[in-house]
Amino acid sequence: MIDVKIKNIDQFIKAYGKVGQITQKEMKDALNKSSAIVERDAKRLTPVDTGHLRRSIQKPKRVSAGDTKTAVGSNVKYAYWVHKFTHYKHKVGEAKFLEKAFNRNLKKMNKIFDQMIENIIKKLTALTKR
Repeated sequence: MIDVKIKNIDQFIKAYGKVGQITQKEMKDALNKSSAIVERDAKRLTPVDTGHLRRSIQKPKRVSAGDTKTAVGSNVKYAYWVHKFTHYKHKVGEAKFLEKAFNRNLKKMNKIFDQMIENIIKKLTALTKR
């Protein structure tokens, strides 16, 4: 008979049971941080006439645990047209303000999600060492 003993298996099972909870919290934090970055930059790039469109640019107040996506946008009816019309020269801001804000911040967002993965691994590792 072969006797196999796995060291720290109880800690591993305990940590495995918390993967979902830890991942959801880290994902929520990463989505909140990355959408805040895009929102801030989009507001800076948004064309301004009265300021209504710029004020309307927003992300959700908080991303909930379990969410895997978020958005930044506007509920103003004319936002689509201001965003799309690239031939119009704005005195303040520019067309494609949401798209540009997203693309300009991809590296920052990638770092946020890389950090999220590192945090998950660190937290799970810490649970297996208890």
